[in-house]
Order: sequence, then C-alpha cells, then structure tokens
Amino acid sequence: ALTKENDLLEIMFTSGTTGEPKGVMITHQNVYVNVLAALNCFWVNKSDNFLSIVPMSHILEQLLFLAITVKGASITQLRSRRGSEIRAALEKEKPTMIAAVPAFFNLFKRKIEEKARESNRLDTLNKLMKITKKFPYSIKRKLFKKVHNVFGNRLKIIICGGAALPVDTEIFFENIGIDVINGYGLTETSPLLTGNQIGNKKHGSAGMIVDDVEIKISKQGEILAK
Repeated sequence: ALTKENDLLEIMFTSGTTGEPKGVMITHQNVYVNVLAALNCFWVNKSDNFLSIVPMSHILEQLLFLAITVKGASITQLRSRRGSEIRAALEKEKPTMIAAVPAFFNLFKRKIEEKARESNRLDTLNKLMKITKKFPYSIKRKLFKKVHNVFGNRLKIIICGGAALPVDTEIFFENIGIDVINGYGLTETSPLLTGNQIGNKKHGSAGMIVDDVEIKISKQGEILAK
C-alpha cells in the first residue's frame, strides 16, 4: 500500500526535561512540513558539507539530515563524539555547517579565548571583534582566519538546539564571521516550532514561528502549539 501523509513514520522515546518517558508518535507529514520550514531558516546548496555531531536518535538531527539530503549536500557522520574524533573530522572534512547543543559551542568559545589569553592576545581579540562587528562576513573570515582554521576554514553556519544558547556565545561566533541559527521546539512537535532566519534574527531570541505551525499563549502562561 502507498504511504499516506498521516501514516505513522516512527515512535521516538523521550522524557523531555522533567517529564515521564513516553513514546512520541510522529507521522510522515509531521517531518515533511518541518523539513520545508527548516529550509526557510538557512540556505543549503550542493557544495555544502554538514558535520553531524548530534546522534540520529534525536529528532532535530533527523530533521537536519533530511533537509540537507533534499538539497543534495554532503553529510559526515561521526563514529564517536570524542573530542579527538571531532577535531579530526573538522580538519579532514572541512564542513560548512555544524549542528550541536549549546555546550559544544560554549566549549569551543572558551578554548579559543584560552588560547588567545595564553598568547596575551585576548584583549586584542575582543577589541578587534568590537571594531569589526558590522563588517561583512567575508572580511571577518579573513581577519579571524586562525580561528576559522580550527573548524576547517569553511564553516559558515552553526545550527544550535536542545537548550538556550547564551547570547554572548551567539554574538562571539557572529563577530568572527559565522552565522548562528537557533530555534525552539521539542520531540512532540517533530521538532521545530520557531526558528531564526539568516538575515532576519534577533540575538537571544528563539526566532519566528515557522511555516505550518500555530502558537498561542494560554491564560496560565503555557505555550500551546499546533
């Protein structure tokens, strides 16, 4: 029989942040409309290479995998998520896009600042970022080439999910010439509800409501989504 849009695609088990473990029923259409919504938040072309750091057991990673595949871009899957494995993949694969949780990007920010502090260049780094804040990204990438070398020198987009990204981390990466895309959602919503868009975003915000999603706030202050 032909698959229909409301047929069950998968059951994902999750406990959320504080809830009891449960199986979430996700349909083909749930994922399909979210893939299209995600592709309105960032652009993908065939020359892109996406480095997959979040396990495929997460709905966000599945969504990104499908969105990247639809556009014919490349995806690199890691055998493990040890620091040495990630560094080797960055050097070898030279990704243009990475998706991870905030802790990953916070760690990289700290490592970059620690190296700058060890060489007595942290003040210079911070001053330069303030001066170049409104420069085009192409110029920022040249000025901060040493930092970009850490990521393989091709990274242009960071996609962050799973928790709130600290504003200072978001601004740090944008000041060195890397677009940061974050949003809000949960497994039950397969998962995207809101997302920032390249060229249309606000620091510290979870973005605008994405296509085919409706949201309202109840009298009790709960987020109601459909």
